[in-house]
Amino acid sequence: MVLTQIFPADPAALRLIREFVRTQAAKAQLPADAVHDLVLAVSEACVNVVRHTPSQEVRVRWMPLPNGVAVEVRDTGVFQHRPPVGREEGGYGIPVMLGLVDEFSIRQGQPDSPGTVVRLVKRASPGKA
Repeated sequence: MVLTQIFPADPAALRLIREFVRTQAAKAQLPADAVHDLVLAVSEACVNVVRHTPSQEVRVRWMPLPNGVAVEVRDTGVFQHRPPVGREEGGYGIPVMLGLVDEFSIRQGQPDSPGTVVRLVKRASPGKA
């Protein structure tokens, strides 16, 4: 079942977002290592909403797949590419997410069409579609 939850774009909501993903992953019976990676990747996407957009909310959409799950994180902002600038300043979120999931994409919000969507796919069995 596809589920969408709306959370405040606030650091305090990150714990609730991680709980939502863990709960849905448990219901989907994903392996523990897949759950860990997915929770971390979704959390990172949501941190980016909180830190880098004026969004008041973050929408997290859970979509079961035949051999895993897709999660979309949506905001109301305009995407701005931020290359890594130094260990203290951050900028490593996208590479981290890429390393944690099997598929990763960004639909970049634009000034005339705001709303960035990060799509994360994690398979229950690596290498299977």
